Amino acid sequence: MKFLKWINENILFVITLFFILFIPLYPKIPLLDIRNTWVYIRVEDFLVAACGVIFLFQWLRNKATIKTPLTIPIIIFFVIGGISTLHAIVFIFPVLYDLFPSLAILHYVRRIEYIMLFFIAFSAMKKKQYVTPVVVTLVITLLIVFVYGICQKLFGFPAFLTMNEEFAKGIPLRLSALARIPSTFAGHYDLAAYLVLVIPIIGSMIFAYRHLREKLILFFAAFCGFILLLLTASRVSFGVFILAISCMLVLQKQKKFIIPVIILSIFVLQFFQGISQRFTNTISQVDVVVDARTGKPVGVASENQLDTGIVVEDILSTGENLPRGSGYISLPGQQNSSTVRQISYIKSADNSGTQSAQVTNMEGNFVIKKVLAYDVSFTTRFQGEWPRAFNAFQRNIFLGSGYSSISLATDNDYIRMLGEVGILGFLAFVLIFVVYGIAVYRLIPKVDDIRVKSLVLGISAGLFGLGLNAVLIDVFEASKVAFTMWILIGV
Repeated sequence: MKFLKWINENILFVITLFFILFIPLYPKIPLLDIRNTWVYIRVEDFLVAACGVIFLFQWLRNKATIKTPLTIPIIIFFVIGGISTLHAIVFIFPVLYDLFPSLAILHYVRRIEYIMLFFIAFSAMKKKQYVTPVVVTLVITLLIVFVYGICQKLFGFPAFLTMNEEFAKGIPLRLSALARIPSTFAGHYDLAAYLVLVIPIIGSMIFAYRHLREKLILFFAAFCGFILLLLTASRVSFGVFILAISCMLVLQKQKKFIIPVIILSIFVLQFFQGISQRFTNTISQVDVVVDARTGKPVGVASENQLDTGIVVEDILSTGENLPRGSGYISLPGQQNSSTVRQISYIKSADNSGTQSAQVTNMEGNFVIKKVLAYDVSFTTRFQGEWPRAFNAFQRNIFLGSGYSSISLATDNDYIRMLGEVGILGFLAFVLIFVVYGIAVYRLIPKVDDIRVKSLVLGISAGLFGLGLNAVLIDVFEASKVAFTMWILIGV
């Protein structure tokens, strides 16, 4: 009876711990298809809806609350999002052939779904003693994610990805030896963003416990998370991780550890060829082939030349029909430029390997320039995804073009928000975190429990890192990251 009574009184806390564990670990296996997209409704959507009903029931019983420091800015964000969605459906979608009102509504509801967990977690944390179960659950979750990722690398454990339409159908995939590890997440970038959020929290808790055993367990968990971050080979998240950990150490007044942590991180980085090589290739000197008549880049000259002339390969296509080298920085002086009359353009085999490479000989006036070219990832952002989002923003700078009006990825969450919900929606979202920062700044001096203070400082540092990550990755829409983020803000 005592157990049932405790559950009755703390059902929201049980739900909070469950979601901290379940959301990162359960693979993104689809349940219901949605027309006009390859995004699916999944198990967590039904679970969150069910828990929303429980929360409503507890609220009616006065055992839960919606009165929080963030309630007003959240309501403002919801209202502006709703107005933007309605405006887009009435005025923008009818003149664009590839936009669907049902998707806009579902995207809007999804944002509400994410933030619903904030209110559940806020109402759940009734006692300071609840901090330790939250930390233990985070540590267990991170270690399971780490172990599964290592098993993917060593033993071929399956991955469930959502990086294209076929993968999103829930097909278990075996990664190649050189693949970047996603573990239980839908992609390596999502995993990296989750780690940027969670590692500073666990690192911060090292300063909260006295016993050496507890400190070693927390350090081990944080280090495992860092190793997994390197296996994702995400340059952005690695850089953000350094800044987030430094932020946590500053908040903890432990600045003396910043330099050693940075040195250790860079030292360990050298043993992971994938990410270190990606840093090296971020900007590289290449020979770009330019059409002298139009001035447009054709691609990057291959080191392997044929007798017929310069070879241009599309092996590193960006996915935006932009050849590598289409975005480049000219070097001072063009004494190394040369001209050719013919090039051989090689279209590589597709990812499935069912098509062989095709060679096309092209004649004309071509200039070969030695330039600095940024890699495929940045070419995709600068010349494909970001311009598309700005076009959506320009349709209505105040309300944007509505949710779902941009492709599934923009790789900059702030530009994405401007494109979807305009300046008003962007400012409303930012306001939530400004109010969060003010609340923490005012309340943290009054906290006398070192565990509570360390958890709050760790979450704040993790949010800082996630905010930086959002400059080059869509993190606030990645469900596993978004659900976890709003739960921790509620905590």
